[in-house]
Amino acid sequence: MADRPQLFEQTSQYQHWRFTRESLAKLRAENNRLGVDRVLSGLRQEAKVEDQETSDTRIAEATKNLLTPEEELKLIDFYLQRIKIYVTIYRASKLLKPDALDNVKATAINFMKRFYLHNVVFDYQPKHIMLTCFYLATKVENA
Repeated sequence: MADRPQLFEQTSQYQHWRFTRESLAKLRAENNRLGVDRVLSGLRQEAKVEDQETSDTRIAEATKNLLTPEEELKLIDFYLQRIKIYVTIYRASKLLKPDALDNVKATAINFMKRFYLHNVVFDYQPKHIMLTCFYLATKVENA
């Protein structure tokens, strides 16, 4: 019976949303690399229209200023902390059901973390995603 998988191990939650630290770092690095490639590709497309010397300077400047996976994670973490502040504000203002706010916070954080597993801040601004996740969490949790 020990070799038989447990019920949880058979779920899609277990199969698609469980990561080791190494696999998370690898996934973030790959997504970051793809995001950087998209940004540079866009700059190269603009370079075809603009002056070559100006565009080369912009591409070189952008290359050294793009976020690393670690910097991207810090930016996302900043906005995850903002979700906690929003919950505190809503708790004080009593605009949402007080007993649902902890669930709203957990759900919004979970949504945002999952979103940025497969997307990068180059494509989607964290502030907009944070607000969207918070709004969706209030609807999901019926707050």
